[in-house]
Amino acid sequence: MNGWRSLLNIDPTDWLLEKGNPSSKYLTLTKLFGKDKNNPDVIQAKSEISECAPVKRIFSKQKDDGYWENSNTPYLPKYKSTYWQ
Repeated sequence: MNGWRSLLNIDPTDWLLEKGNPSSKYLTLTKLFGKDKNNPDVIQAKSEISECAPVKRIFSKQKDDGYWENSNTPYLPKYKSTYWQ
């Protein structure tokens, strides 16, 4: 586990586990630390993702039928349509 840390000047784990970014925290716990999906910290981080501002902002623009922008062209307009979300 310390292999990747030895390549860095400082250990970024405190920053990656900060409370303000539950997506980073979830991925750090599961991908870097290999914690199981049933771990209480993993469950908590995952549950917080849907409540964070960027996720709420993205889903606030979703249409009632589940798409963004136009249901006939999921790729366009670029960066706004379903494909990009």
